[in-house]
Amino acid sequence: MNQQIFGPAKKLGSLILFTTCFLVITSTFSLQLFCFFQAFDSSFDRFSTFPKAFMSMFQILTQKGWVAVMHDTMDVVENQTVITGVAIYFVFYHLVVTLIVLSLFVAVILDNLELDEDIKKLKQWS
Repeated sequence: MNQQIFGPAKKLGSLILFTTCFLVITSTFSLQLFCFFQAFDSSFDRFSTFPKAFMSMFQILTQKGWVAVMHDTMDVVENQTVITGVAIYFVFYHLVVTLIVLSLFVAVILDNLELDEDIKKLKQWS
């Protein structure tokens, strides 16, 4: 069953490599944007190091608690204009990740299932 869903590892491997590169680039960008934000009690450390920034961006990618990442970042900012910019950045990132990266995963899986259906049809005709 797994062989049918994930098919050739080359397509899935390329997609995982693309996603990892995308996460590294966006994590580095986010680290540079948000590393200067400090809470008064130093409790905010989502973007203090690259691994923490990577995990925060991965959390948004998985769509599990991405609003908490955005709200935690917005809570340490005092300027209303910057708060709006932070919200726009995270919503834009979430939309891009949802529409592009996760759609690519679905497309690869569906493509592999479609190939299996074509093979079944060829076997029926022969």
